[in-house]
Amino acid sequence: MKVSLTDEQVEIVRSIRKLFTRECPPSLVRQLQDPDAEVKPASLWSHLAESGVFGLALPMDVGGQDATLFDLGLVYEEGGRVLCPTIVHSTIEFGLVLSRLATGNPRASEWLHKLAAGDILATVAIADPADSSNVAPSISAERRGSKWALSGSLDFVPNADVVDALLTTARVKDSWGHGYDIAVLLPREAISARRRATFARDNQCRLDL
Repeated sequence: MKVSLTDEQVEIVRSIRKLFTRECPPSLVRQLQDPDAEVKPASLWSHLAESGVFGLALPMDVGGQDATLFDLGLVYEEGGRVLCPTIVHSTIEFGLVLSRLATGNPRASEWLHKLAAGDILATVAIADPADSSNVAPSISAERRGSKWALSGSLDFVPNADVVDALLTTARVKDSWGHGYDIAVLLPREAISARRRATFARDNQCRLDL
């Protein structure tokens, strides 16, 4: 079924296609496949931040533009044309998930403001990499005083060894044995990741907590 775009959406496609064509040429894609390459392509990143891509579908009160997921999908489609680096996608996904799991949380708002401005790199480990419909937490959490102790493994997490923050979920059991799930935001200093070798030469990592 053909979908008619609004004038505003046509402008999104036009401007983002022009940006990607200029800032994400095949030479950059080849360069980023080198394991030792700089993971954050500086020029592309700054232009995406200036254009508001990172906060496009985030609420305005955290620096976003309150656009729809369809609008964001138009950006993703153009990114797919040029093989946009995965760090862009994982950072945007982090913002989407955090904005829905932590609505109104002051700490979350701080992270979202940074993300919308393009000031952080981030990623998400929510679904089973082998089955995206399986969102059951693969790690467990235990409250110890004012802190949480996490145990378990997260595998095939995009860009986990280079990000400033990682968002995942964990299963908790209370003193009565009842289970519930929590969202966990891990800052850079809490992340220890090992990069895996993949056929696509993209950055996938394993974390043991």
